[in-house]
Amino acid sequence: MARYIDADKIEWHEQLEPFGNGKYEYCRVVYMDDIDDILSADVPHWIPCSERLPVDYRSVLVSEDDETVIIAYYDREFDEWHDLHSYLIGVDAWMELPQPYQAERREA
Repeated sequence: MARYIDADKIEWHEQLEPFGNGKYEYCRVVYMDDIDDILSADVPHWIPCSERLPVDYRSVLVSEDDETVIIAYYDREFDEWHDLHSYLIGVDAWMELPQPYQAERREA
C-alpha cells in the first residue's frame, strides 16, 4: 500500500556515509522513527474494524466488502454502520475524512 509523506514535515539529517574507494561523503538522510511519527500523525490510513472503531456518529470513509468505499458513521448503541439511506453490512475498515479543500489566498 502506498503512503505519501508531506516533504515539508521531514526533518533531514546530514550524515557522513561511505561512498566507495575509501571515501566518505555527507548525505541527507531521514530516520525511520521520524517517518513513522509523520505517517501516524497526519496521513489518513485504513484502520481495520477489528482493531478500532471511530467515535460515534462521526462521518468517516468505510470500505465495504473490500470493494466499495462510501461515507458512513458508526452507532455503538446498536453496533451498526449507517450511510444516508440504511445500515451497512460487511464494513471491513474505515479512515478519517480528509480536510476540506482550501484555495490558496492571494494577497493583493
